[in-house]
Amino acid sequence: MASMLTQFQKELWSRFLIPLVRLDSIGIARLREQLPAGHNPFHCFDRAIISIDTIKNATIWRPFPEKAGRDIVVIDEG
Repeated sequence: MASMLTQFQKELWSRFLIPLVRLDSIGIARLREQLPAGHNPFHCFDRAIISIDTIKNATIWRPFPEKAGRDIVVIDEG
């Protein structure tokens, strides 16, 4: 899944100049260590990319994208 995120991130940048910050489980964990308790890590970036598996496997993070107040696009290659 990580390679798909990297590919998608690179494609959106190279074709449309859309910068995306990749938030995988390790990246979110590091970011949350730096943020005050309860702060939404998805408020730190205007555009982010995260796998649905990361959200599904970490119930602790699941509410954050829902409360981000942003449009969310989900692409499932399955």
